[in-house]
Amino acid sequence: THDHIIEDPNTRLRQPQPLRNDTTLASNAVRGAAAYLKQKHRNNRMMAIPFWYPEHEKIQFLLPLRLTSADHEVLALVADKQESDKLYKIRTALTMDMAYSNARLVGKPNREWLNP
Repeated sequence: THDHIIEDPNTRLRQPQPLRNDTTLASNAVRGAAAYLKQKHRNNRMMAIPFWYPEHEKIQFLLPLRLTSADHEVLALVADKQESDKLYKIRTALTMDMAYSNARLVGKPNREWLNP
């Protein structure tokens, strides 16, 4: 679920200012953006950017999340790929700066949405 992105105090601070203090607005924004992202990812599988998560010694993926603008991403979802059902399980959300730093550890980030 997306509850962690909305309810966790540290993750909430990563959200755009209008969403931080309104959990209903944040929930609607995250759920709507995630549904839109799901459709976009079907059309472009390369938008999921791999990065190494050393604490659990595994590859995770960054996916762009547009919450307050149709023109640019404000957060990157962190997801594990579930091989059994070929889905992504959302773990948390990072700021774009955090996502860029993490993505550089594996390879050159996709410039389509992840720019410094």
